[in-house]
Amino acid sequence: MVVSAVAFVAINVIRRRLSIKKRKSGKESAGKNKKMSGLDKYIIFSFAVILIYSATQEVVAIKTGIELTTLTTCFFSVFGGEILLCALIKKLKLQKDFKKKDESEE
Repeated sequence: MVVSAVAFVAINVIRRRLSIKKRKSGKESAGKNKKMSGLDKYIIFSFAVILIYSATQEVVAIKTGIELTTLTTCFFSVFGGEILLCALIKKLKLQKDFKKKDESEE
């Protein structure tokens, strides 16, 4: 269940990035191709690692019959915290950019 939730979020992030790229028109898309930021790459990497860990943990739990709850809790808290911090940094940067844009328009 956790794997499907993480996969759903990762797919939505990728889909949103692709739709933003498609909406850009004219000079922006014809000129430089905007590269993915480091935060976006790290978030996708974190989701991929969580998916791989979840699948591996399920296989180990089925084969051995032992579930490593402490390791799983620590793993998800570390990567979940990293994703949360990246999202917070991104949000604060966007707010700062919008404030600068509003001040320059006035």
